[in-house]
Amino acid sequence: MAIDTKFIGRGSITEGVKGILRQLVTAVEADSTFNPLTVNSSTATATGGAATLNAPSGKVTTAALTTAQDATYTLTLTNSSIAATDKVFVSIANGTNSQGTPLVGRVTPGAGSVVITVINKHATAQALNGTLVVSFLVVS
Repeated sequence: MAIDTKFIGRGSITEGVKGILRQLVTAVEADSTFNPLTVNSSTATATGGAATLNAPSGKVTTAALTTAQDATYTLTLTNSSIAATDKVFVSIANGTNSQGTPLVGRVTPGAGSVVITVINKHATAQALNGTLVVSFLVVS
């Protein structure tokens, strides 16, 4: 896609940016194949709180967990796609787990890995009782 530069140098910078953005939106709307994010379907299974998955996004299934209320589970994901300055977005879903309230506690990227802490914040003394699926997306 070529940007029509007639908007650059005319009027204010704001008007020039608005013109370019209008062109981009029009081009995106016209392109039915446009996908701003191609999600990788890579998967791995963690053992002993560790997994390796060298992809910018994916899903890691934990081992069966019995994490008690207010206790944490730590997953170390080795991934060559991650730099210490990257942002790593994480979400958690139940795999075979059917109780407890698993939440993302902390996500700490490093060079070639990320440490993800999951905390069970159930209101009563329910422990986790199965696997979790940890999805991630690395943004440089």
